[in-house]
Amino acid sequence: MGSLLAPSATPLARAAAETLADATALSTPARDAWNPYEIGAPLLPWLAWSVAVDEWNPTWSEATKRAAIAEAFALHRRRGTPWAIKRALSRVVDSATLIEKPEGAHWAEFDVDIAVTDRPLTEDLYPRITQLIAAYKPTRSHLRRLVISLASRATVNVACATLAGDTVTIRPLELTDITAPPMLPRSAIGLQDWGATSIYPRAA
Repeated sequence: MGSLLAPSATPLARAAAETLADATALSTPARDAWNPYEIGAPLLPWLAWSVAVDEWNPTWSEATKRAAIAEAFALHRRRGTPWAIKRALSRVVDSATLIEKPEGAHWAEFDVDIAVTDRPLTEDLYPRITQLIAAYKPTRSHLRRLVISLASRATVNVACATLAGDTVTIRPLELTDITAPPMLPRSAIGLQDWGATSIYPRAA
């Protein structure tokens, strides 16, 4: 179907008409437009923007995007609480511990300890963490210290083997003393550990 706009229509009007034409071609019913689990996948970024999802990554799986939108309501409802800070950080780090009123700090200061497991600590992760904390912390509170630690999980293989045996010799009866030979048990254990740390200064 051709455009019904007049030939003198502005580029903005033509762009709006094309956008609306694309929107009407979507199969999502109007009743599902605000349901994060029923809305069509192409509309998820727009719904996330509508409900003010603070952390959004286009590379997330569809299930993760829908869960982030669904949880946005609870996060905004409880914004300014430790729960909201930890839940917001859970999508970018593996675990976050919030320490309120640490020893020697002002009553409105708090610390955050974060663990990143089995993945690199990239340069863009730090500003993302601080932005999420600033978005969900109480306005009166101030982040005093942020500690980010790296952890790695490994599989430890432990093996043990036991070897024992007897040798029996049958001879004619001889009245002699029989002395059992001494047993010398043997065991061995080995442990190998290594680590490499590279520190690069930030460019001025």
